[in-house]
Amino acid sequence: MILTEKAIRAQRAALDPYRDCLAGDDFAIVVAICSEEVPGHAPMAERSDIEALRKALEAMGYLPDSLALIDLAARQLSPGELRILVEQIDPVAIVALDSPSSAALYASFGSAVRDCVDIREGVKVLMGRKVVSIDGFAASLEDPERKREAWQRLRELAHWRSR
Repeated sequence: MILTEKAIRAQRAALDPYRDCLAGDDFAIVVAICSEEVPGHAPMAERSDIEALRKALEAMGYLPDSLALIDLAARQLSPGELRILVEQIDPVAIVALDSPSSAALYASFGSAVRDCVDIREGVKVLMGRKVVSIDGFAASLEDPERKREAWQRLRELAHWRSR
């Protein structure tokens, strides 16, 4: 899709109110949501777990820079605000990187969630978007068994992409 300069400016203006908790590509294919702070208080975009997520997405054929990050530790969004933010970015897939992020996503999409069963468990489809929920993604990178489970869930995005 080719965007006009006017469309690009409009998208960026719509996202401006969320810049304190939003990083990455304003036109992202994948949105990652996290509410956990990690030791060192690095900005979400600079964390090692986010770099691991980027590498995993790139290995599955996603563009490495087409990732938007919503940091709920930086700013708590109301369910309505989170839904507006996700809808404005309009990604193909959403990755919730911890249980509170999954719960926030669940609350944000309300009745639409009934159609995807329970997004807090595994990989589901929500309003045409693949949703992967990983409880404690950052911590899972330190535990081989949990890391394997996290990568299995993320690999579902590769299958989604090819459909």
